[in-house]
This record gives sequence, C-alpha cells and structure tokens, in this order.
Amino acid sequence: MIDDRPNTINSTSIFNAWASALMRLYTRCFYRLRIRRHSAYNGQACVLASNHRSFWDPPLVGMWHRHPMGYFARGSLWKLPIVGWTLKKIQAIPVNRDEPAMESLRRTIAVLESGKPVIVFPEGTRSKTGYLGRFKTGPAMFARRANVPVVPVYLYHPERIWRRGWWMLWPSTGRVEVVYGKPVSAPEGLKGRQQDKWMTNYLKNWMEVTEQKLFKHSCP
Repeated sequence: MIDDRPNTINSTSIFNAWASALMRLYTRCFYRLRIRRHSAYNGQACVLASNHRSFWDPPLVGMWHRHPMGYFARGSLWKLPIVGWTLKKIQAIPVNRDEPAMESLRRTIAVLESGKPVIVFPEGTRSKTGYLGRFKTGPAMFARRANVPVVPVYLYHPERIWRRGWWMLWPSTGRVEVVYGKPVSAPEGLKGRQQDKWMTNYLKNWMEVTEQKLFKHSCP
C-alpha cells in the first residue's frame, strides 16, 4: 500500500534523490554510458515501457529523472529486512502471484494519477537470449486506464552492468546506452482493447527498429 503521509513523502524524496545520485555516479564511472532523450518527454506522469535484460534495468531506466519513479517488485521481497525497507522507501508496487491482477492494476493507476511515471517491462521477465521476447499488453492497459502516454525505452547491453547469473555488479569497458522515445498515446478512435493492441504493436516495432540500428552501428 502506498503511504501518502507528508513526512513519508519528504523522507522518500530525500532517499530517492541520494540513491539516484549514487547510482548515476557509479554507472558513469565504471561504464561507457550514453543517454539519448527525446525532447518531447519532460518527466510527466507516463508509463516507461522498456526491454528487459538485466537486474540493473529498473534503476538504469529511472535514475536519470529528477522525479520519483514507480517500480514493480515481487511481494515476497518486502519480507527481507534491508530490501523490504528500501522498497518501502521508494514506494515500489508489490506484485503477488496469489492476489487478483486487478489489485496490481489499481495500485499502478494510483501511482500514475499521483503524477509519478511508472516503469514497466512489456516482456514481463528478463530476456534469456538478449533479444526482444513476446510483448504483453499490460503497459498499454495501465496507460489507457490512467489516461497517460507511454514512453518507449530501449536498453542497449545493460547486462554488461549486471549479467544474468551474477551475484553483483561488475565494471565493464563495453558500451551501454539508454534510449528514450517520444511520448505516445493510442488513437482515440479505437476501443479499449484495440488501443492496447495498437500500443503494444507500436512498442514492439519501435524497439525492434531501435535495436537493429544500435546493433548495426555497434562497437565493443
């Protein structure tokens, strides 16, 4: 549950600012990083829909923004002492397999309506191959129900920061990029599920094109 008491918001903002600053410093110092932002995105409430290849993907998408972000995390993680405290501080959104999907939807919409962007991964899980997997309609539905745009995000080689199977971050000389697209809304003439399908197809096409461009012009 999201705690909206004034003293919690203040302490949360301070914690987020310091945590983001430390993560930015680490990422810039130990990796060849490039950030590309579309000029139309100004930090407004939106769904940030990104590909998913690394444990470091959520902070890698969110740490470059001044405003607090909404993150998803497994509900069981709240039971871990340090992890649970951190998730509470950043006001993460718990996802429990044994609770109705509508509960996660309600929590996500509440965060978006409060003015915060929410980071969502359309693939639902980290890619095992390194390439895009099957996309789900969740991000499109969240955006439609909250009446906010979707901002596509592509992460180029985030596994160079934290690879699947590693138990810690590891410095690398390889290039890492974060590409933010322009905010997009589905055509108003379409009905609800049709809007979700249109947006999901748009996200998949945008990421495929962006992926091809980055790998075509890639260097070590």
